[in-house]
Amino acid sequence: MNKKSKLIKPNYWKQACAELSKKDLVMAKIIQSFRNETLKSRKDPFYSINRAIIGQQISVKASDSIWGKYVEALKELKPQTVRKVRSSTLRSCGLSSQKIKYVKNIGKHFSGEMSRFSYWEKMNDRDVEETLIDLNGVGKWTIEMFLIFCLMRPDIFPVADIGLQRSIANHYNHGKRMSEKQIENLACSWKPWRTVATWYLWRALDPVPVCY
Repeated sequence: MNKKSKLIKPNYWKQACAELSKKDLVMAKIIQSFRNETLKSRKDPFYSINRAIIGQQISVKASDSIWGKYVEALKELKPQTVRKVRSSTLRSCGLSSQKIKYVKNIGKHFSGEMSRFSYWEKMNDRDVEETLIDLNGVGKWTIEMFLIFCLMRPDIFPVADIGLQRSIANHYNHGKRMSEKQIENLACSWKPWRTVATWYLWRALDPVPVCY
């Protein structure tokens, strides 16, 4: 398993919390409840893209369980170890056949400069999306997780995320599900800090902070 990387906090977090709290009293209460917690990044692109792929279309609890087995099996989370590990080993960790193909593909493509944070840091959000979208297994949600948790971009809003939708329903609509259009309209007031609002809504839903 890799040596733990130093976790970095966004430098905009305090300003974002202050502005969101002024605009939205519901959000202000959520922020106050978790005022000592923030989004954190390892600035490790390969870690984040793997974590997001593992987390696709499953619960946070299931994702955490599979992830723990995955990194233990690999010993070191590096492109070359992912490429070399047996598919049967990954299957025993709980990965589906599709996700095994996805992480193997990521191991192949992230073997060079794409594994370095500096490669991504200079790109705008659109460039990041255009670079990642052609990789097998990487869709819009996975890219959004990468932008939030690796690059800490301040205004990412994964409207299709089920956990986010559930938390918004709980806090803004008496537990009743809202359409994506309604959610997008609600989130307009959170610009340019929708990443921060999203993180706190996730935090209000899960017992531990979400991390990719």
